[in-house]
Amino acid sequence: MLNRVPFLRALFPGHFEAPMRARRWAVALRADPALARDVIELGGILQMPLSLAPQSDDLNSRVDPCRLAFEAGQRDLAVKILALMGVTPDELNQLMEEEHDA
Repeated sequence: MLNRVPFLRALFPGHFEAPMRARRWAVALRADPALARDVIELGGILQMPLSLAPQSDDLNSRVDPCRLAFEAGQRDLAVKILALMGVTPDELNQLMEEEHDA
């Protein structure tokens, strides 16, 4: 019988590492549940994106596009890490509400 796994690994390099990464992050979350809150805080998920923040018409208040891209990348990475940890959208909402209420 033909073994398809080497063929699939050649076709999709790097995709077989994702389950191992997810396991590592899930283990880390089980070992320290506060890790998810740290990722939320460090990733700026609770902060209003600069693109949505109220701005004045002053020339000095213009938002730097590089800063917008940096912050979007931070949030994106934080959401990916939380997904690897196995944090569901409902759990993420709960964590965010707990942070908001604190």
